[in-house]
Amino acid sequence: MESATAPADKVGAPQSSHEPTDGSGYNSRVRTALQELREEIQEKETALNRLRESSESLFTEPSADPVHRLHQLRIIKTAFDMLTPAEPQLPSVESPLPTLLALRSSQHVVAGTKSSITDLDGKLERARTRLKKEESDLRDAKLITAALESRINSLQQAQSERLQQSPDDSVKDVLVTLQKKRLAYDREVKTLVKAFNRFIDRHLASMLEAEDEGGPVVGGATENDRGRFGQASSGNPKDSGSMVTEELRSLTEELLNASVSRDRSNAYVDLSRDSVAARFLVRSKIAEFGRGDASRIRLIGFGRPLDD
Repeated sequence: MESATAPADKVGAPQSSHEPTDGSGYNSRVRTALQELREEIQEKETALNRLRESSESLFTEPSADPVHRLHQLRIIKTAFDMLTPAEPQLPSVESPLPTLLALRSSQHVVAGTKSSITDLDGKLERARTRLKKEESDLRDAKLITAALESRINSLQQAQSERLQQSPDDSVKDVLVTLQKKRLAYDREVKTLVKAFNRFIDRHLASMLEAEDEGGPVVGGATENDRGRFGQASSGNPKDSGSMVTEELRSLTEELLNASVSRDRSNAYVDLSRDSVAARFLVRSKIAEFGRGDASRIRLIGFGRPLDD
């Protein structure tokens, strides 16, 4: 039992004051401290093994004999009494062991902090993205709510005004509204017709006439061809009143009138000949020939039910 408590004064032995203070001296102290620790561990293990060999029969299990059991308890108490007052083996002030332990602990703390920062950065970025989306959704919801409230208010106001009006006044208001819409529609149509005519005069007139005379197909002409045709058109303003351009204007107007007809069978316009204007409208996906009949043409009706 006494061998287990033998002091090991090698750990923490004072260092010579004449040791160098540079890197080589520090490394030498570290190697010395490690060697002392290894020797101390070896001594403790040797003493523990001797103690186990000498007391193997005592501590295998509690004895059923009261005398033997009392003897076991006295041995355990003696061991505790011997170990309790013993001072712990601590490294000396000059030992590098505390510095190494503090450095290892600091490294663990720094590594854990860096890992936490990385995780928090990812969570923060995801939270910011989610916040931006939520703010965008909130703005959209507010706009929709405001638009719905405005629409509801206008409908309620209109309904209230209609309830306060006589039937004749209501009819007059409806007629006035329809008249305003018709005037606005007529103005828009005139604007679009003017723009369409300008487009024909400035861009299509010369190229359609060239195609009618055997030149390149409109839409397949090269840049040089378009430049040559544009110069010819600008130098001869009468080209815009030629037969081809007038036929394009006339055919377009007939197609528009036929498209608004109530009778769907009258949506087609009959062609007197295979004209350049008709082919141009078909190539431009503006109009289409009849099924198996190239003598009829109509505007492409987007959203129109398919024919049987």
